[in-house]
Amino acid sequence: MYSRKAINQYQQASAGAVIDASPHKIISLLMQGALDRMAQAKGHIQQQQLEARNNAINKTSDIIDCLRNALDHNHSAELSANLDSLYDYMLRRLFEANAKNDAGIIDEVAKLLSGIYLSWKQIEAPQQQPQQQQQQQQQQQVGAGIASYSQPTQQAQLMK
Repeated sequence: MYSRKAINQYQQASAGAVIDASPHKIISLLMQGALDRMAQAKGHIQQQQLEARNNAINKTSDIIDCLRNALDHNHSAELSANLDSLYDYMLRRLFEANAKNDAGIIDEVAKLLSGIYLSWKQIEAPQQQPQQQQQQQQQQQVGAGIASYSQPTQQAQLMK
C-alpha cells in the first residue's frame, strides 16, 4: 500500500504547510486531514484491521472536534450554530461507524464534510486572487527596477 517513507514525507510536508498557513488554510488542511483519515479507516475496515480502523476514526473525530471548537459563534451565529450541529452529528456517526465497523457510515460523514470542504475552498479562492495580483505587481516593480539599473545613466554616457 503506502511506504512508511512516503507517509513520513507527507507528514513533514503537511507540518511545513501549517507553519506559513493562514487561519483559512489551516481549516482547509484540517478538513483534508479528516477526509484522508476517513479514507484510511475505510481501507482498514476492508482489510479487517480493527485497531488501525479505530485509530483512524479517532483521529478523524479529533480533527472534527477541532473544527467544531474553531467556530466563531460571534461572527455568524446562525451559520456557526448549524455547523456546530452538523459537526456534532458527524462525531456521533463516526462513533457509530467505529462500533459497527460500518464503512457506509464513514462514506456518509465523508460526503457531508466534503460539501463543507468544497464550499470552504471556494471562499479561499477569491482571497488568494488579490494576494497573487499583489505578488505580480511586486514582481513587475522589481523587474522595472532591474531594467532601470541595466540602462546606462546620463553620467555613464557622458564618461564615454
